[in-house]
Amino acid sequence: MREISNRKQLEQLLRTFDNITIHYIIMKSEFIPLDSIENILHLDYKKRADIITINIIEHNKKTHESLYSILDKLESLKLKSLEHHYLKCVTLNNEAMLKYLFYKLTISKSQHNQQNKHRSITSPFEMHNHIISSFIKGVDLGVDAQQTMEDMLSDYYNFNVNFDWLNSNNHEQGDWTLRYISNQEFTKEITNNIGDITMYINEFKTTTIGIIHALNKTNSEKELFILKMKKSWGQIKYRNKIKKEEKTTVNMVISKSAKEKLHNIAMSRSLNLNSAIEYLILNEWDKINTKKTRNN
Repeated sequence: MREISNRKQLEQLLRTFDNITIHYIIMKSEFIPLDSIENILHLDYKKRADIITINIIEHNKKTHESLYSILDKLESLKLKSLEHHYLKCVTLNNEAMLKYLFYKLTISKSQHNQQNKHRSITSPFEMHNHIISSFIKGVDLGVDAQQTMEDMLSDYYNFNVNFDWLNSNNHEQGDWTLRYISNQEFTKEITNNIGDITMYINEFKTTTIGIIHALNKTNSEKELFILKMKKSWGQIKYRNKIKKEEKTTVNMVISKSAKEKLHNIAMSRSLNLNSAIEYLILNEWDKINTKKTRNN
């Protein structure tokens, strides 16, 4: 028996393990104290291997377990972690899907007692940790975790709706969208169980997509909600445009014949009806002013 003195050898081994394996070791190995697991999982992925190494060295000092035995246990943990490698599809690169999975978990029966924890999780990194941990724990609870993940992803990809009208760089739209979602009864099943989404305007598009996808509603109901939201935003956008351009509304009634002629004028000038009316008024005003100038 000898104490581990070659920290570099341990670090080199651990750095060959992928993130899922490292996550599994942190949660399942005897080397990590239970009260340290959450703190370690909050660290950057690259730092986790170093922390595991430090904990193994401390473990070795207390138990005098051989390096060979420890490496054998690590290899065994690595093999056991393979059953969770379907989780590799959960990445920070697909933020909308990541949030969908997190929001879906917040309304699952298996996590109904974790509301306070859900509200404290706000960043994609924390959501990723929670998803991975939840599915690793799911196996212990007798849940077919892989099948559950496959079902969730199937639901996500089978709901095909265009969200291109949301502009990630439009903070005005972002602020309005998050407040709209937060205040709708339709989305309360999720928004009541998570933190204040209105604080993260830069992520509003992925947040919106994630929440709508995760709702326990039919696809038709979700599509209708999106249409109403899009229409409401269109009205806000139109009002803001009028206000910005110092325009006002004019209510008028004209004959059917005049309306047909107005439509033809608009078509010939590639204008909408409002712009066509403004064009005719300004054009007529210019003629009147020109005539006055000549008379003077």
